[in-house]
Amino acid sequence: MNTAKFALYVLVCGAVILTAMPALAYTVTVYVEGVVTEIYTFDGLEFDGSLVVGSVMTGSCTYDSETPDQAWHYWTGEYSLTSISMQIGSYTCLPNWQGESEPVFYISAEPGGFFYNVGSPEALFSGPCYVNGEPANLEDSPGGRFGLMSLVAGTISPIGDTLPDENTFPDLSVFTEGKSFELRSGYTPSFDIFGQITSVTVVPEPASALVLGVGAVMLILRRRFR
Repeated sequence: MNTAKFALYVLVCGAVILTAMPALAYTVTVYVEGVVTEIYTFDGLEFDGSLVVGSVMTGSCTYDSETPDQAWHYWTGEYSLTSISMQIGSYTCLPNWQGESEPVFYISAEPGGFFYNVGSPEALFSGPCYVNGEPANLEDSPGGRFGLMSLVAGTISPIGDTLPDENTFPDLSVFTEGKSFELRSGYTPSFDIFGQITSVTVVPEPASALVLGVGAVMLILRRRFR
């Protein structure tokens, strides 16, 4: 097959993939950054120097674009996550996937205001903590939780209670009444950590899938029409 016909085939197949993409499910990842503003420790617990007021928090959560809404209220949405994590210095927080409550992306768009809340009610916290100078393993603690993102605004959500993507996630400046995260443990030795969200980035995956699809089509056609 000549070059012109080969190019036409590629264009047609690319158009087919583009048309089909909106109907396909894809993953969306929300990346969050923040700064620790308050730290409270109890029962002699101490953190190392990587977790102090002013430390940077980074975290992310991922969900499928076709995740069903589990909330029955029309103004609220509750969506299961496929992954979630939080890191502050040398410390990591991950969900307890065997727990009774799973991590969720909770959206409320009630009249008069709305908020986004992403977190895990049951968490595993690992890091070099110390009690009276001795290492303390909090990873096996039966309790704790972390809220990766809590954004609160005083106006009605522009997208209601639906999951956001890179085009529908409101600008961070919209949330004038609260942009925070938290990490807590209610068991001995315990701690409460609070912080301010500084940036949120939403990244979808369909573009990379499209590139791979078009590349595969080109390879197949090239071999077929040599």
